[in-house]
Amino acid sequence: MIGWSGRWRRRLRALLRKGELERDMEEEFRFHLEMEAAELARTQGVTAEEAMRRARVAFGGVERFKEEGRDARGVRWLEDLAADLRYALRVYRKSPWAAMVVVATLAMGIGASVLIYCAGRALVFGALAFPAPERLVKVELAGEGGRRRAASYSEFRVWEDGAARAVTLAGHTFEQRFVGDGSSTWQILGSRVTHGFVPVLAVRPLLGRTFTPDDHAPGSEPVAVVTTRLWKGRFGSDPSILGRSIRVDGQAHTIIGVIPAEQTYPAGVDLWTPLPAGETADAGGGTSATGSAAGGAAGGAAGSPIGNTTGAPQGARRGARRGASQGARRGARARGRRGDRQGAQSGARRSTRRPSI
Repeated sequence: MIGWSGRWRRRLRALLRKGELERDMEEEFRFHLEMEAAELARTQGVTAEEAMRRARVAFGGVERFKEEGRDARGVRWLEDLAADLRYALRVYRKSPWAAMVVVATLAMGIGASVLIYCAGRALVFGALAFPAPERLVKVELAGEGGRRRAASYSEFRVWEDGAARAVTLAGHTFEQRFVGDGSSTWQILGSRVTHGFVPVLAVRPLLGRTFTPDDHAPGSEPVAVVTTRLWKGRFGSDPSILGRSIRVDGQAHTIIGVIPAEQTYPAGVDLWTPLPAGETADAGGGTSATGSAAGGAAGGAAGSPIGNTTGAPQGARRGARRGASQGARRGARARGRRGDRQGAQSGARRSTRRPSI
């Protein structure tokens, strides 16, 4: 039994000594045909030419047997590849411009496919640029037809007050903000965030600080945190940007920190401002809820990771329905028990008044 090393040596020999093997195969077929023709000429008394013709007819197609012999060497695919490359080179020499167009088209198609795959993989499967991203959850409301929407600020406050102890909820808006530095005004994406937003994401600023509970207190001085993208693009990476005053939607804000652009949420936001406690955010188009689940609960009761759809509101509604139905059943049982007691008491009173027979 020939091992794998023997097979590879035989295939290497077939590649390096192809001409010799072809000559040996040609001589072997010729020998068999000549022996058959000589036998026919001796037994049937025909001429040498007729004997060779009859021998070829009896033997069958010689080229078919040659192809089977070449396939048995195990290197036919390499030979076909070399033949295809030689043909491609001949076509290229004959019409180089057409060949260049074909090559360029293939290169652009392959490059676009790789780019789309890499971008999709980074968006769908890429890890979030936050500490412990597996603990982050996104909470949305599921409406009719499976459509999801952000909660109103009042709904978010209900969620925040009723959140489980293992989950910390924070809210944010997503809206267009008009920002000016005194000389020009531009429009960017910004968010107003609640007091727990920065602790939930655990973002560390590159410069300055993030929001403190005092920044969310009613009547506090308006402050803002910008991203490195805005810091570099609009302020030229000015190291003295901290304490600088800008106008956000016509109101003066003091820049207190710069955070990495890759750690902003939602994606594309370049400005964070605090949402003071008690202020409504419903006018901004809704409040999205983000949570941090302790102890790896993010994949369970808390919902789904940020960037994916979440079933947490549905679970909350199912829990509310279950709680309501249980409360209704308990109330019905309580009313039934009260009715039974009242009926028994009235029956007892009637029995005491009814004369005995």
